[in-house]
Amino acid sequence: MALYSAAIAVVMAALFSVYLAIAPIKPSYLAFQQPSVELMADNFLTYRDAVENYVETHPTFSGSIPFATLEASGFLPVGYTALANWQNTTIGNQVMAWGPVPVGASFYLARDSSYCYDVGVASAGDVGSGGNVYSAALGVIQKGDVPSYVPDGYAVSIIGFRAP
Repeated sequence: MALYSAAIAVVMAALFSVYLAIAPIKPSYLAFQQPSVELMADNFLTYRDAVENYVETHPTFSGSIPFATLEASGFLPVGYTALANWQNTTIGNQVMAWGPVPVGASFYLARDSSYCYDVGVASAGDVGSGGNVYSAALGVIQKGDVPSYVPDGYAVSIIGFRAP
């Protein structure tokens, strides 16, 4: 009987060891979590600030600033990871950044930018004009400045107008 009890104890110990080895492994569907709306808004604002700082130090730059260039320039914080496909461009004297954000981001974009008048979400404009920049806190803050290729609901910032 003692031998039988010892065998059961060894089997139980082995099973418990296997359990301890695999318990920390989480299924992949548990490992991925969507970032919060506030985190997405803050992530966009960090990107936007990097674009603004880059353009201020490279006033003759034209086109789109690659992400790697923003990283190498030191304008993005160390370890920054873009949570969406943020984009930027210059159109004439206009410098823009934009990208997809969840519904409800307008509030956080306004609050976390200290209610800045150059950041919000894109909303359809009047027929024949560009889209508007809309802020949940401030209403329409820029009318007709958003190109049609920036989808409604995307975070958008008209960073500034540069001297020609």
